[in-house]
Amino acid sequence: MSVPAMSDIANGIAKNLQTITGLTVYSTVPAMISVPCAFVAPPEQINYDEAFGRGLDTYEMRVFVLVSRADDMSGYAALFNYLAPTGATSVKRAVESDRQPGVGALGNLASDIRVSHAHNVGAAYEANGVNYLGAQFTMTVWAQG
Repeated sequence: MSVPAMSDIANGIAKNLQTITGLTVYSTVPAMISVPCAFVAPPEQINYDEAFGRGLDTYEMRVFVLVSRADDMSGYAALFNYLAPTGATSVKRAVESDRQPGVGALGNLASDIRVSHAHNVGAAYEANGVNYLGAQFTMTVWAQG
């Protein structure tokens, strides 16, 4: 396994998210959005040399999920479905869907990936002058250095 490009990691996360029916997925922060959507943002942090001899880097990646705020009740219901730890609309389940011990994750780009938490749940996010309900998911990607 060689050092993956940041865009490859983002594309791998986006590919896994595309398994959620009805969710528009972007591998980068989009200029225009169509909700419900998820997009991969640049990493919050990169930790280099986590193991000897450039053996491991960790990437603290972020995914934002946005839903319509036109009707708060249905917006929150949709958002809560994406926040579930399991199920067909679970962001955590989708992102971690191709973890294989001894093989890797994200199409074998990484040693492993784990969605650790969601925060800013129900926060208002503005895009193109429109407010949306959203949440931010944080995940760690372990990749060979």
